[in-house]
Order: sequence, then C-alpha cells, then structure tokens
Amino acid sequence: MQELPEVDEPEIGTFIDVARAKAAAYSKLHGGYAISSDGGAEFPGLVGWNPLTTRRFIQGDDQDRIKALLGLLKDASDRTVIWKEAIAVAHDGEIVFSAEASAMDGVIDERFDQDKYQEGIWLCSITSFPELGGRNYFDLSPEERLLTEDSWSRLAEEFSAFAASVK
Repeated sequence: MQELPEVDEPEIGTFIDVARAKAAAYSKLHGGYAISSDGGAEFPGLVGWNPLTTRRFIQGDDQDRIKALLGLLKDASDRTVIWKEAIAVAHDGEIVFSAEASAMDGVIDERFDQDKYQEGIWLCSITSFPELGGRNYFDLSPEERLLTEDSWSRLAEEFSAFAASVK
C-alpha cells in the first residue's frame, strides 16, 4: 500500500485550506477522486491560539490537553469555543468541491469533571452549551448532541447538492 503524502497542516491558513491541500495531494497521487476533511476549535478569548493544532497543541494525552487548555483559559473573560469542520473533494489534483461549517458555540467549563470524560473526545468533556441550559456535552441527550454537531449536517447538505449537480 502506498503512503499518503504529508501535508504540513500548521503552515496552511484555514481548515478548508488543509482539507483542499490534502484532497488535491491524495487525488493527484492516486488519480481520480479523493475527499478530505479537517476541523478544530477556535477560542475567541485566546490570543495566539492556532486552531489547526487543536489536538496537538501540546504533547501528551487527553488529560494533558484538558489541563493545559483550562490553564490557558484560567483568566479569560471569553471562554467561547467554536468548532469548525471543512471538507474538500479533488479530482486528479484539482479541487471540485469544498465547504466549511461551524458547530453550535459552546463554553469551556472552569473545571474538569472526570465523570464527563470519554477517551478521544477530550474537548467535549469540558464544553457546556448555553443554548441547551448550560449542560455539559455528556449530559445531553443523543438528539441534543446532534444539535451541537450540526456542522456535519450542513456539510452533508452542501455535498449532496454538489453531488446532485454532477450527475
């Protein structure tokens, strides 16, 4: 199996730029179509935060990330978090579709409650949603969780419209 080419994400400006670069590189390498996505968290209250490195802003595991982010936001007056996702489709190295969408804004909790933790979903463990009564992500019903992640629904709608137009 052939290795996928490295795309140096932090050197690229936005999530959609990363998704486009990956899709183009992968489709050029293999010929035909490739789809790629990228996403991460923006924190309006954190000066200098690079959303492209959300999962890898520090070395370590989920617990280390949680501790570090809570430390960075310790004195922040704005604890808002905005999750963004982007997708791109390329054909033979050329972008044929791309879109970006935001999920429901959340607020980073002041403390970490270990009972609200699931491995690999570290940011949700410390995110509450004012529009849903200020409850933590893991206190929400499955339907309410889908509301917080509506970026994927919007991307699916946009992609479906694109796919229908090329039939």
